[in-house]
Amino acid sequence: MDSERLDHSVDIADVSRFFMLNRYDVCTELLQKLKTRKIEFVARLVSELLVAMGYARSPGDVLDCLKDEGKYRRLGVIQTDVLGLNRLLVLIEHTSEPIPVDAVRKAVKAVQGNGSEQVLVITTGTFYEDAQEYASSLTGVRLALLDGGQLSSQLVEYRLAVEIVSTYELLRVG
Repeated sequence: MDSERLDHSVDIADVSRFFMLNRYDVCTELLQKLKTRKIEFVARLVSELLVAMGYARSPGDVLDCLKDEGKYRRLGVIQTDVLGLNRLLVLIEHTSEPIPVDAVRKAVKAVQGNGSEQVLVITTGTFYEDAQEYASSLTGVRLALLDGGQLSSQLVEYRLAVEIVSTYELLRVG
């Protein structure tokens, strides 16, 4: 038999494809929603995501650290451990324009002055290729770039800004 079947009419591979397409659609819809909302909404979701991922203790801690850097930008350094020994510089760019390498370089420069060795640049848009190349070639500072597609995917993964509509279990005789 080429693929497992639940019964004579349902192919498990078809069910898996359906769920992958659903996830893609939800991520796409969520990203579109993020692009239409204000920076404060995006910053709140990012703060909840950082807590869910274990980088911060509470969304309020993150939001307190994020400073207004303009209408569509937030920048701050958060403590990622209880003692404050590890710090993460977070830059949120709320734009549909690609982020240039110069913006990423500025974030890296800012981190070097505050005792941190980690930078997270998040955008609701994308990054220019040279920014991605710069991030992958950087040494001494750990830099992560999270574009809009990755941001929405992580929000869905951690069940933020989405709700479970229905749950199904696939069973078979063991």
